[in-house]
Amino acid sequence: MTTGLPLPGAFLADGDFTVSLACPQSIAFASAHGHSDIIGRSLFDVFASVLNEGAQAEYEQVRHTGLPHCSTHRRNVDGSPVVLEIRKIPMQSATSGIRILTTVHNITSQTEQEKNMLQAQKLDSLGVLAGGIAHEFNNLLGGIFGNLNLARRHVETTQTQLQNYLDRAAAGFDRARHLTQQLLTFSKNGAPVKKNIAIGPVCEAAMALVIPDASRQLKCELIVPPDLPMVFADANQIRQVVTNLLLNACQELPSGGRIVIRASHCAVASGNAMGLKPGAYVKLSVADNGPGIDASILDRIFDPFFSTRTVSGGLGLATAHSIVTQHGGRIVIETTATTGTDVSFYLQAAPDVTAQTSPGPSTRRIASNRILLLEDDALLQMVTGELLKRLGWQVEAVSTGAEAIDRFTEAEHSGAPFGVVIFDLTIEGGMGGLEAMTQLKQRFPHICGIVSSGYADSPVLSQPEKYGFCACLIKPFQSDELMNVLQQVRKSVEQDIPQ
Repeated sequence: MTTGLPLPGAFLADGDFTVSLACPQSIAFASAHGHSDIIGRSLFDVFASVLNEGAQAEYEQVRHTGLPHCSTHRRNVDGSPVVLEIRKIPMQSATSGIRILTTVHNITSQTEQEKNMLQAQKLDSLGVLAGGIAHEFNNLLGGIFGNLNLARRHVETTQTQLQNYLDRAAAGFDRARHLTQQLLTFSKNGAPVKKNIAIGPVCEAAMALVIPDASRQLKCELIVPPDLPMVFADANQIRQVVTNLLLNACQELPSGGRIVIRASHCAVASGNAMGLKPGAYVKLSVADNGPGIDASILDRIFDPFFSTRTVSGGLGLATAHSIVTQHGGRIVIETTATTGTDVSFYLQAAPDVTAQTSPGPSTRRIASNRILLLEDDALLQMVTGELLKRLGWQVEAVSTGAEAIDRFTEAEHSGAPFGVVIFDLTIEGGMGGLEAMTQLKQRFPHICGIVSSGYADSPVLSQPEKYGFCACLIKPFQSDELMNVLQQVRKSVEQDIPQ
């Protein structure tokens, strides 16, 4: 924000720090603050509202050393917080000795842009690290939980205590999987699956998840205009953003209070301080009437793992920031001790939907109950193969994309084709699932493939059909998830077959 009244632009002071010359902008500023005649007056009186507390010592230093001085500080001018850059330049006069020229510049917008850029660079660096760790951890979790699944299926129903132990281990796995998904989302490797969505139902789903666990004294209100446009976004990820903001607001109100979720339609102009592209946006704010956020930590609240609470993991706001940024939006916070905290984020309004030509019938088919599995992690390859066998499939596993192409081709020519292929997207040091699928699709258009990955740094997982796959599997997955995807693939292929 910037002040509505003019700031002093430039003024000249004599060696005793009395104003000897001022530009019209400075005169207008002084007049607005009750100083009609400023020549001969102390600059510390006339311009007190823009000078910092240590200004006199800075002017003394300039007069004593003859060297210029520049300071940047925040001030509240006419009720508006601004960031000012004040330059003090010594000027030697043959008749008057040292005189000091002062220039005042409002650099609020520039400072906000620099802060946003620094925050983005910091999050990018941490994101690379978080994504790498989460990817490797996902593979480990996949192997561990796959074996847990197999063990649970082999336990006799009479072995209640052993079943309980395995169930607890599975519950711990689910928590670990949730953590890795947050890390992947934060690291920008959770590519959003975007489509036109209404923001109201997304907020209602988040409220249903969070509010029942809150204090009885907590009231939550949702305000969505009936004519609010849709947004082009990933519904699951935006629900996660709203959920995280609601959890944060609830933690600010341990003894109860009020939370208001408000959606609105707004136009963003070019050159805005948030760095958004100009156009139509939907703004969603989550406001609470809690004690507000301490100004000393405001710049750190989007840092991953930063939290002032022992019960918080410190990833909620960092993940929300990452998701909104991936959607081309921005998230901002306004907070005071008297009114509470308002966290708002902006998402581009959905473009007009144009009619599209329906695609013709697919040539895909499931020719057998044989599956070709491409997975370079030995533990995951073994566990996934066992899970598939338990589901009634015959499995053949390979470790490289080149092997997958050779085996699929051989099987086609031998009369014992594979019905489905499951390809890992990323193969270390070799051809991955996408390249293998692209080559096979050119030769065998009927191929039915599932892409699998825990490191979604590619739009392939967001739009598998666009890249020749029927569906995707996000690692680590449970046997039920594997079974459901295979059932969905079989059903979709059957629907594609012309009657």
